Amino acid sequence: MSVRAMLAVAVYIEVVNLAAYVAMLIDKANARIGPRRISEATLLNLALIAQQTVRHKTRKDSFRSNLIGIIVL
Repeated sequence: MSVRAMLAVAVYIEVVNLAAYVAMLIDKANARIGPRRISEATLLNLALIAQQTVRHKTRKDSFRSNLIGIIVL
């Protein structure tokens, strides 16, 4: 893999994880002051994308099953 491709992948991973983190911060702030909150489905989808992107714990069946179970709920 070229340096340019590795840099592109690293930037993508950072953007996805940052988007998930910012969405959770916004939701937390909205919970305190009362405006409309971000749906759980949106937060879970962002978390799932972030997890799949970096493949952190997603290969463990127990983690994947629990995450899918939470999304279904």
